[in-house]
Amino acid sequence: MGTLVVVDNSSVQSLTVDLFGNVISSTGLRIIERGEPGSYVASGLIPNVTYNISVSVQNSTMNPGVASQEYFTFDIPSYDEQVLSDNNGDATIRVGGRIQTSGSGGQGFTDASYVSTVRVTISF
Repeated sequence: MGTLVVVDNSSVQSLTVDLFGNVISSTGLRIIERGEPGSYVASGLIPNVTYNISVSVQNSTMNPGVASQEYFTFDIPSYDEQVLSDNNGDATIRVGGRIQTSGSGGQGFTDASYVSTVRVTISF
């Protein structure tokens, strides 16, 4: 989780954190606290097996759960498409993310946590 300020919403602004933790931000956003990629540990897998991963966003519109005139959208530009479980049957899946403003010109972003739900599917 990171913290940012929207200083210009006259055009769509975006912030991307890739699965390696690299950050790319539009000039209309100011990073207060740098975010990290998502990291999910799957356990109880068959040890030393390669698994295929798919990741999807369940709600792309990120609302803060309180009144807000503006919102962010969320998508997933990168994630580990395959992981190898370790000797204990655990595997770590890294997920990058991107948020974007509406570009409407409005500055009515509520000071709150904006959340989204991600579904991770593991198959082999």
